[in-house]
Amino acid sequence: MIPDFKEFSRLARSATLVPVVKSVSADLLTPVSAFLSIAENELHAFLLESVEHVSRSAAIHAAAGARFRDRDRTRA
Repeated sequence: MIPDFKEFSRLARSATLVPVVKSVSADLLTPVSAFLSIAENELHAFLLESVEHVSRSAAIHAAAGARFRDRDRTRA
């Protein structure tokens, strides 16, 4: 995990937001299975996937500090 806890603590003393990144080797995982293992106990988490030509990427966000809601409840 980047930064480690010691560096995170140092940065948090002077910042209101400290991004934390964890890389997961996905050789044997699908984006959905990685999401489920990382965000298993998180109430508000999301998975974004992108596929363009032959490259793929995924971003998982757990422990969200903000939520976005659709005000038009008629949409799926």
